Amino acid sequence: MVLEIKGGRRVVIATLKGDLDHHGCQQIRQDIDSVISMPSTKILVLDMTRISFMDSSGMGLLLARNKLAMDNQVQLIICGASVEITKLLQMVNLDKQIPLFSTLEQAIEYVERRG
Repeated sequence: MVLEIKGGRRVVIATLKGDLDHHGCQQIRQDIDSVISMPSTKILVLDMTRISFMDSSGMGLLLARNKLAMDNQVQLIICGASVEITKLLQMVNLDKQIPLFSTLEQAIEYVERRG
């Protein structure tokens, strides 16, 4: 699992690569937590375009990071998830808590509209 972080102080884009499984989640949990905990971060976009697989560990990671984000007044956004992963997110109603977008461009447009 690889996590690439870019963006400004207010909006951070984290591109996830590889598998969101038990081993992959352990690697990126601390990185995501540190971004969420930065006082300047207001929006964190998780770009999942390059995620090839996600199991229950990945689902747990997203659920827990969403709670941490809410506790730190950070908006979490997911984009680029495959059809299969999107269905998993919908099954646990995570799409009701976190905005989901098909592309990074759509997520950025959403952020820009919100100001």
